[in-house]
This record gives sequence, structure tokens and C-alpha cells, in this order.
Amino acid sequence: MMEDSTWGSITATAVLSFTMFLRVFCSPKIQGILYNSVVSTFRLSSTSAGFMFSLMNATSFMLAPVGNLLMRYFPFRLNMSIGIIISGVFLSLVSFANSSIVLAICFTGVGIGLSVQIPNIVIYLSAVCGKSYPFYMSVLSSSTSIGIFLLPPVVQFLLASYGVFGSYLLMGALMLNGIPAIGLLRSKVDLVPTKDTLDSNSNGLLKSLKSFISPTDSFTINIALATTVFLHQFSYFAFNLYIIPFAEAQPQFHTTKFISLIASVSGAGGIIGKLMAIVVFYFLSKTPTHVLILYTISCLVTTITLSLYTFLKSFTVWLLLTFMTGMMIHLQVSMINGIVSFVVTPEAFPYAIGSQCFLYGAGEITSGILSGGIYEACNCYEALFYVLAGCSALKAIVMLVITIAANMGGEDKKLHPKIDKPAEPNQMRVKSFNQR
Repeated sequence: MMEDSTWGSITATAVLSFTMFLRVFCSPKIQGILYNSVVSTFRLSSTSAGFMFSLMNATSFMLAPVGNLLMRYFPFRLNMSIGIIISGVFLSLVSFANSSIVLAICFTGVGIGLSVQIPNIVIYLSAVCGKSYPFYMSVLSSSTSIGIFLLPPVVQFLLASYGVFGSYLLMGALMLNGIPAIGLLRSKVDLVPTKDTLDSNSNGLLKSLKSFISPTDSFTINIALATTVFLHQFSYFAFNLYIIPFAEAQPQFHTTKFISLIASVSGAGGIIGKLMAIVVFYFLSKTPTHVLILYTISCLVTTITLSLYTFLKSFTVWLLLTFMTGMMIHLQVSMINGIVSFVVTPEAFPYAIGSQCFLYGAGEITSGILSGGIYEACNCYEALFYVLAGCSALKAIVMLVITIAANMGGEDKKLHPKIDKPAEPNQMRVKSFNQR
């Protein structure tokens, strides 16, 4: 069991935050800036374009259980280095793509690399931070919002200076800088499989499968939690990918400066949302029911802001709506990670992360296909944003179901506000630098 030290938690969070910052190059928001250029270069329809762009993160999420499995056999730093190399190289290879098929292969390759990183980051951080995991996970998630705030002007510059192919080449090269960052964790702690783990993989796999399918003892909570995660990623992906094309379709937002500002304002809202999540988990970590209620309220606010996009066309109003929507959506990203740690037992938590990632991927690839199809059918983005507002309202209803079901079963039985014993999916042991 890993020592629960504040310094170790801070160090791990800082290093992993840098890798998450670089991962923003693969985020829907950044890809949304490149959306029209990619569509025109490869002559894609809206449906096929949505599917293409969903491949990166959908593959990374749906194959996350494989990354979880790799932690049984290989050390954390090796897994992370391999994942960063794969994702960075395939992102650079987009610059050599000459057909939509090659583009799909490159995007899928990026997703495979990311799939190795995601569960390693989450489980490593939970092992380091122990009961403080929801708080430090919120801090870690803030790095993506900072990236969304800072990187849109950079990507706009790359696109204007080097074109779509040169942009992907340079973004892939920048992602590879995460490898030396992972090396900084070497002198602190490392996770290595024990001999007992390797000797009992068959039993461990059966346990993983059971916890993956049913992370809690309540059927109602399992279904409601799965629905919430699916709908969350559906709306998250579509909003972040299509807000930029939606803005570019407005005649009053014709300049690159305005478009870049809209993307950055969403990131600024995301930073505030992540800071709100940090405060929420710091003060309310012992009262998870309040966290569930706050998540429900944030979904209702998102429903209102997404609906207002369709008939308020002022640039100032759009900036305000984008800020509010970005703040609420990124608040929900952090909160849902903490909520999973509340409603599942510490022993089932690592496998629930795999289940959560798989549902994220299913929601994202479904969003990529359906959102592009909705735009093609209606020939406008307004209809798509109405659908996203409906998804957000449905999330609020489902979260109320989780809250009621959890409290009906008794808080001590259903909710786990503290992870006093860090999750140890691989029966891992700590091997400090001084012991090597």
C-alpha cells in the first residue's frame, strides 16, 4: 500500500497535469478548430467527419480496460511512455495521410496510445493520494481546462502558418514532451506487480470482469451511473467539437480572432469549473449526497445555456454562454470522477474506472455519428444544440435517481465518501528509489 503523503500527492499531480495538458491537442475543442480544414481537405461529409474526430478519444476510452490490464504486467512509467509515443507518433502521421482511410487509422492509433495512459493516470493517482483522490483528481483535471484556454491561439497560428498537415505534425511532436515528464516520477514512487499478482491473474481477471460489469451492489445505481456517464460524454464531445464550426457559420463571427476567443473563453470557464470542483470536494467530501445534488443543478444550468445558443446571436452573449457552458461541463467532468469513487467500493474502484472509460468511448463515438447526422439532416447547428440541451436535462433526472437510490440503501452501505484504503487492483507494492 502506497504511503499517503501530501508531498507525493502534489508531485504526482503536478507531473501528470503536464501530460494531461499536452493531451489537449487531441481534445474535441482543439480538433474543432481544425474541423473545417480537415473536412475540406479530405472531402468528408458531416456524419463521416464526426465519426472520424470521435475515433481519437472514443478509442482511448473504450480500450482503457486494456490499459488497466497492462498495469498487471508492466510498471507505470513504462506503460505511460509507450502510450505517449504511440499517440504522439500517430498524431504526427496525420500530416502524411492521403485518404480518409489513412486518416481514420491515424486517429485510431492516437486513441490506442491514449488508452494506455488514461487508466494508468487515474489508478496511479488514486494509489498515491488515497482518501484525497477526488480533490487531487480535480486539480489534475484543471490542466486540461488550462490547455483549452491557452492552446487555441497556438493551434490557430499553426493552422495559418503551416496548414492542416503541418499543424498535426507539430502537435504530435509536442505531445512527445510528456515522456521526460513521466521520468520525473522515478525518484519518488513506482508501481510494480508483485509475484502474487502474476501468479493469480486468472482469479484477478474474473474479479475485474465482475466489477467492470457491476461496480456497485445496486442494479438501479449501476444503470443510472452508466446512463449518466454515457450522456455526459455524448454532450461533452458534441459541444466541444461543434461550437467552433457553429461560430464560424455565424456571419458576425467571421474573423479568426473572434473564433479563437470563443475557444479560449470555453477553456477559461473550464478552469473556473475545475476550481469549483476542487472547492466542492475539499469541503463536501464527507457529504457525497450534496455533491450529487450539485451535479444535478449544474446539468440544469447547462440545459439553459445550450438552449440559448439557438436564438441569441450577439457575440458578447455567445462569449458569456460559452464561458458558462464550459464552466458547467468541466465541473461535471471532475464531479463525475468523484461520484464514481463515492458510489463504488474501494476494491471495485479500479475496475469501475475501466467501465466508466468504456462508456465514455461509447458515448463519444455515438455522439460523433449522430451529431454529424443531425447537422446533415437539418442543415443547421441549432437542432444539434437543442438535442444537447435535452441530454443535459436527462442527466439531471438520472442523477436524482442515483441520489434517491443511494440514500434509500443507507449512506453507509451505498456511499463511500472516504477511500481510506487506496485501490490496489494489482496487489501492487511500492518500490522506492532508495531501495533499488
